[in-house]
Amino acid sequence: MSSIPFSENGADNGEQRLDPVLLEDFADFSDELTEPWDTGRVMCERCVRPQTTCLCDYLPEKRFRTETQLLILQHPREEIRGLRTVPILRACLAEDCVKVFRSKRFPVGRCASLDRALKHPDTVVLFPAKEATDISLLPPPVAGPRTLIVLDGTWKQAKGLYVQNERLRSVPAVSLSSSQTSAYIIRTQPTDAALSTLESAALALSTLDKTPDLFEAVVRP
Repeated sequence: MSSIPFSENGADNGEQRLDPVLLEDFADFSDELTEPWDTGRVMCERCVRPQTTCLCDYLPEKRFRTETQLLILQHPREEIRGLRTVPILRACLAEDCVKVFRSKRFPVGRCASLDRALKHPDTVVLFPAKEATDISLLPPPVAGPRTLIVLDGTWKQAKGLYVQNERLRSVPAVSLSSSQTSAYIIRTQPTDAALSTLESAALALSTLDKTPDLFEAVVRP
């Protein structure tokens, strides 16, 4: 997923509208889950990369425990990509601080963690919608730990997840103001300022929890 430079087209009265062409692009979305990609190679269990290119030596010795709960909604096709950053992110964070769910649609009842998060007053979704708030300007949570929802996929897939799952638009959207250029050049990004899921989530978490060392450690690999 990237910090996608995307703005919804709004009517003159400020009402948010969804581009019908965009909806048509994602009309083939289904509720089927996709099985993980089997490369046939011996994979590292921690960083989920081939053992010949294992990144574990570059990961922090101690996992970070964040105050903010991270909930990643992953497009199924992201699982088959050769360069996946979410496993690296999961390897850097305490297991109970991050959850990943893989599907194209997330109706009520499919994901209990998401259902609970969407009812919580301090939940936000990382997506640069027109009305998104700079994440650095968010006030402290008022009802317990905040949940940050991150969409994982190419920028077009992430946009599709946001459009097709109307429930995600029921919580405030937040965006990053970083001008940092993505180091993951294999993925096609709409602008040089777009970030990978790893970079976006790490920067968002370090901003919310005020822990800059988290970002530096997570993006080191």
